[in-house]
Amino acid sequence: MTFAHPLALLWGLLAVPLVIFYWRKIPLRREVVATNLIWQQVFGEERLRESWQRWRHGVSLAVQLLVLTLLVLALAEPQIPPPRQIAMILDNSDSMNAANAESTRLGQAKEVARRLVEGLRPCDSAAVLSAGDAVGVRCTLTGNQETLCEAIDSIEATQGTTNIAAAMELVRRLLDDEQNGSVRVITDTCFPEAAIWATVVGVEVIRVGKAAENLAITRSAARRNVNDPQTCQVFVEVRNFSDEAAEGTVVLRLEGQPVASEPVTVAGNGWSHRVFTAAVPQSGRFQVHLEHDDAHTGDNEVSVEVPAPTESRFGPVPEVEVLLDQAARAKENDLRPTPSIGTAASEVPVARPGLPPWAYLVALGVLLLAAQWCFYQRRWTS
Repeated sequence: MTFAHPLALLWGLLAVPLVIFYWRKIPLRREVVATNLIWQQVFGEERLRESWQRWRHGVSLAVQLLVLTLLVLALAEPQIPPPRQIAMILDNSDSMNAANAESTRLGQAKEVARRLVEGLRPCDSAAVLSAGDAVGVRCTLTGNQETLCEAIDSIEATQGTTNIAAAMELVRRLLDDEQNGSVRVITDTCFPEAAIWATVVGVEVIRVGKAAENLAITRSAARRNVNDPQTCQVFVEVRNFSDEAAEGTVVLRLEGQPVASEPVTVAGNGWSHRVFTAAVPQSGRFQVHLEHDDAHTGDNEVSVEVPAPTESRFGPVPEVEVLLDQAARAKENDLRPTPSIGTAASEVPVARPGLPPWAYLVALGVLLLAAQWCFYQRRWTS
């Protein structure tokens, strides 16, 4: 057991004068009375109570010492259980941009984080980290709930992958000397290492987001036509991250101007490749847009640089090589969280702070004093 104010335990020294005053003999005065009839009646009643009169002072002293102990403990404010140090890691990767009818997954993650902050006791502290393409500490360990909530609100979604390993390294440094440190990872579990981290001792994975269909552009590249350097070939790969077939339209623009479009049908959990040819005498930039209504529109548009005619590349357009950084996010484009990983956000309890331990100690002390008063008022004796 730890105490918020350990020096308050020094008030326990009041037990010394309390014991002295209780056992100090007070000499009685002799008084002359006219008759002893009344005193005989009183002494007769006292003899009926001789069985408890012998230990009345001992019980009274024990009650007083117990009340003093409870009051001293209340002043010291015992912390049961001991203070906790919680590191909250919010996933702000690309897949957290996915939205449903309520809000984005990142919005749900922030709501869960605020719920955890509301459940902190005055002796607890927490830290806030983000784990997107740029991992960072948004707030170091603190017990100020307002500061923690501001740090949570400042987190914005990124276009990168979930870099949970780097975030855990930062957490290890933050909680290195803490005895009761723990980690809460709030994520949609759409990254390969989610199942592994969910089994680590001291790490709790909180899952947000519902399964959603998603059609995404996962690869794209542009090159000059080998046979005609004045034209350019644009390679596009569209992948379907759902079990059912999906349809969309791939639109190709050059510097914002429409060049070509083509409908695309992708089988469930499959992909489709398209190669567009357009006349481009100079270098520029193509915008590839996928027209499809799904939960995550952030992966429906990419841009690729058009090389100048003198920068012609030889050989066929590759279809297997990773041609775009977005291809590394292929797993996170799958917006179907695994239900068996972690704890669902809906299962995180709403904070209902009860009375602090010292309040119960004070209440128990008052109850003991009331019982002793009733005892001395002879309400429990005949």
